[in-house]
Amino acid sequence: EEGILAFRGDRQYWYSALDRKHKASQVLFRGLRLLDRHLSLSGSNAYTWDSIGANPPYNISASIGLEFFSHTPSIAAFEPFRLRRLTSGLTKAAEQHKIFHLWWHPHQLGGALQSKLDFLKRFLDHFALLREKHGMQSLTIREAAERRALHCTFPAKQAASG
Repeated sequence: EEGILAFRGDRQYWYSALDRKHKASQVLFRGLRLLDRHLSLSGSNAYTWDSIGANPPYNISASIGLEFFSHTPSIAAFEPFRLRRLTSGLTKAAEQHKIFHLWWHPHQLGGALQSKLDFLKRFLDHFALLREKHGMQSLTIREAAERRALHCTFPAKQAASG
């Protein structure tokens, strides 16, 4: 009624079912979420166009948040695992013509900016390869919602002739 076309909803993972009313379960949830950012406990988190709903507002849910850990010495050593986690989810989405919604807030780029931009560049380089190989596209939430409203999905990339 207010004209909202789409929103970024939260994905529900198996560990989301933890009752987080108690400090111990909150700590367990946060630990599992941190591990999931690096080791893929919840799978690729890619999802189908149909799963975002048939009518507005469309739930363009987050596949994973681009959190930066390079400023935390005890976790920074695991950044290659996190990059592999993100690129493998993106690859699965590209191969299966699904949505992979990577999100972040601009303020997260503050501090240790160069290492964060280097990490983001490596991710975007991988995206560029998938765009060439599978025709993957980058869309805003609004563009994805408009595409869903038109009942369009990404067509499979045509094989190159030569």
